[in-house]
Amino acid sequence: MITLYIQDQPVQLRAFHDLSAIASLGRVFRVYDQLTSGLLAFGIQRGDRRLFVKYAGAPTLNYPSDPKLAVERLRRAAPNYAALRHPALVPLLEVRDGSQNCLCIFDWLPGVPLGLMPEHYAAFRQTSLTDRLRMYDAVADLNARAEAQELVIAGLSDTHMMYLPEAGRLVLTNIDDYLPLPSLNVRGRLPGSPFYLPPEGYHKGAALDETSSVYALGALTHAFFGDRANPNRKAWEATDGLFQVAARATDANRDRRYQSTAEYLAAWRQAVLTARF
Repeated sequence: MITLYIQDQPVQLRAFHDLSAIASLGRVFRVYDQLTSGLLAFGIQRGDRRLFVKYAGAPTLNYPSDPKLAVERLRRAAPNYAALRHPALVPLLEVRDGSQNCLCIFDWLPGVPLGLMPEHYAAFRQTSLTDRLRMYDAVADLNARAEAQELVIAGLSDTHMMYLPEAGRLVLTNIDDYLPLPSLNVRGRLPGSPFYLPPEGYHKGAALDETSSVYALGALTHAFFGDRANPNRKAWEATDGLFQVAARATDANRDRRYQSTAEYLAAWRQAVLTARF
């Protein structure tokens, strides 16, 4: 392990790597060098604007594979951000693709992730049911658009859901693990939080299709309205009709799930419209 410095910020790597491309973007005020994705991430101040930068190509500490694989993954993901511009997705501002690296520049979001610190999630759950329904609808709508773009959710993480208290919004900051439809699970256990993984998300060779995304979105409702670690009716804060929609979405038998996120979202919205809160 070695420690490099970008301006006055330490960066720990397995070996030397030229990070001058990062230093040229502005003042570095935050470094994320312990990620397991093979990426480095940075908070950068450029003029009066704050940026969030993902960088692939460096030999990071917690990624045992070849950095070239992380570069390829970020290259594949970058067009999806551009194609899926949506209020519930972090805006991609620029991509810089080098021969041995890839760098993506996003807006810095003034919020807190639902993962990592329990108090952040607790603050999110203290918002009104109406506000959580609105935020969930935006996330589900984003993923219905992703499916229309032939993408399947293959990794959804609490650390990649950013709650912006002042704006009353929830924004996805990472769709790097989304795959083209249809796909196969070539990894075994897919990345992301275990709460949102369908059964096929654990089995190498299993098909990943529209019903896999439906399962993830159904399971996500329990992060908004129930108990994400132990989904059950007792912990559910919304209506029974909405619980039944989520229950069908998360059926272990994919043939009994809604067969597309569009179908699922239509059923969810209908249950919201007929609900009495």
